[in-house]
Amino acid sequence: MLEFGLIALATLATGGLIALARTHWQQRHFQKPTPRLLPADDNSTKPKPFGVIAQAGVYHFGTPHQPGESRGFAQLHLEYGDLVLQDARSQRVLYFPLMAIQWVSDISLEPGNVSAITLHIERDRRWHLLTLHLPQMEMGLLVRVLRQAVHSGRINVGNLAYKPIGPLPAYSAHQSLQGDTVLNQPVELYVLPHLLVMLKGDRVQAKLDISSVRRVLAVERLSGMLDSVLKPGTPEGIVHLYSMNETVSFALVPFRDFADEIGALSRCPVEHVYHEDKANKV
Repeated sequence: MLEFGLIALATLATGGLIALARTHWQQRHFQKPTPRLLPADDNSTKPKPFGVIAQAGVYHFGTPHQPGESRGFAQLHLEYGDLVLQDARSQRVLYFPLMAIQWVSDISLEPGNVSAITLHIERDRRWHLLTLHLPQMEMGLLVRVLRQAVHSGRINVGNLAYKPIGPLPAYSAHQSLQGDTVLNQPVELYVLPHLLVMLKGDRVQAKLDISSVRRVLAVERLSGMLDSVLKPGTPEGIVHLYSMNETVSFALVPFRDFADEIGALSRCPVEHVYHEDKANKV
């Protein structure tokens, strides 16, 4: 009996070590930087497709400033939580993590039974745009995959079309102890239905959940009115966004339109003040 007990313990220990080694190998093997390019001649690291979505199509990969050139891909498939496509020209492989998708645009129809969709992806604090042009049947399969992996509040498919606003040149701002508005570093504002993204180039500086905004105050800068005559492009007003956790302020040229847009998306009141000296009394 003692001999059988020792054999059983040895078997359990061996099984535990094998399971631990398998888990470690999986974490190391499948933890890929994304998006990532694999060399065309590296056959040992080429992915094995698990769920093929489309055999061919066209894609653009870029940023809000530069959408990227039109390129063909040989295959689009799902692999361990990543959307994976292979560039038809270079044969290189790009990985896009489903968990990094911040917003999915509505579907636009194109000639020849082709549909287009844009995925907004944040990776390593950089904002990327991936636009896919697929046959309508394959597009339906892709949408089903996205609905299972991405929060419904970030998917605009089936809703009214919304074109992202920006990037808008602006300045972050704050109020001094004397009550004066001080302009800080220049930023670029990128507006999505659920998110305000503050960019510097393609790098994300900060994000604000628009649904958390409770009040919008748009204030005309008296000095901005004079500066706009002498220096075109100078911010004419300040927009203060009061959310549940913080208050952020931006100075930009189309400040009234920006304030109205944020107010409409957050469904909160918007106040317009036409002189900065009156703002301190509000």
